[in-house]
Amino acid sequence: MLERHWKRLMKICGKVVNFNSPTFCLNDIINLELFKFAEDVNELVDGASREAKIEQKLGVIVKTWEQNDFEFKEYKETKILGSLDEIMELCDMQSMDLMTMNSSKDADEFKDQLNKW
Repeated sequence: MLERHWKRLMKICGKVVNFNSPTFCLNDIINLELFKFAEDVNELVDGASREAKIEQKLGVIVKTWEQNDFEFKEYKETKILGSLDEIMELCDMQSMDLMTMNSSKDADEFKDQLNKW
């Protein structure tokens, strides 16, 4: 869980816990009495899991295009972009992924980056 998830969790249960403390332990979680808010906590955990998947997939897309070396090849006294079919297929596939991720209710944290790509 990231800091934003801990903040939401503390808001749900109305208690504060120092999750960054070196003394943070299981007892601190027990004291939050999360069982009283099981439905909200489960929704938070599921949402955090979906956010992690979006973040991971977005990272793959960014890495793909930032590290891709486009090669130009000689063709009839000119240079053309090599493997254009592969580039178009990758672009189509990842643009669909971006649209799907952007339509997710769990994508709020990543909207700016999703829209950029």
